[in-house]
Amino acid sequence: MDACTLGDLLDVVGGPTLRLNTAPAGCGAPVTEVLLYDGHTPLPRLPGALLLAVGTRAADAGPLLRAAAQAELTGVVVRGADAPVAEAEAHGVALLSVAEDAAWHHVHLLLASAIAARPAAATADLGLGDLFALADAIAAATGGATAVEDPRQRILAYSTVSGQPVDEDRRQGILGRQVPASADNTEQYRRLFAADRPLRLPALTGSDLPRLAMPVRAGGETLGSVWVVDGGSLNRPTRSSASPRNP
Repeated sequence: MDACTLGDLLDVVGGPTLRLNTAPAGCGAPVTEVLLYDGHTPLPRLPGALLLAVGTRAADAGPLLRAAAQAELTGVVVRGADAPVAEAEAHGVALLSVAEDAAWHHVHLLLASAIAARPAAATADLGLGDLFALADAIAAATGGATAVEDPRQRILAYSTVSGQPVDEDRRQGILGRQVPASADNTEQYRRLFAADRPLRLPALTGSDLPRLAMPVRAGGETLGSVWVVDGGSLNRPTRSSASPRNP
């Protein structure tokens, strides 16, 4: 499948979250991974990588842009305004920026998730910001905390509606942006992706909460799934099945 490009990344994470200042090589430049800048070691030669300029003021990023060009990176992400656009263009490196108050670890997770999800086309036409809004809308409508996942059980978005019950499996899944692996989950996902309707999943242990899960498909291709935690507010269907530990 096609690799993620700078344009794909902007389609997914762009808007107020990620701003493109310049792209000398065009938006078709590949983006293979996202790196956190470590000022104590030389930049690795990783063609296509996107570098987060941690600890570097936007206005002082000129030397980092030059080093990124020498390492064949696709671009550099700075925090705040006053990005050195002219220097980025001179070195042929894309320059992007995030808000001054953006947390680097959150930016890293957001971009890495978008890059990882691109091959499955799970988010090609829907931005991550829209996915978070979708999760919130489902959570508000159902009364249950909601997570949106790709086919590899990576968490693309999750609801932030306050006051809704959650359990430790949801907390751990969101923290690692990945559903905890277990034999129970493997079997449950096999059954979920074979289903043609939402499944109610009773709690696996006394400390878990039940789930309502739905596979997401388009044109016969499985794009992922949506999971809703049932803290007692969801309507009760007539069917049930074994539950995984799932965020």
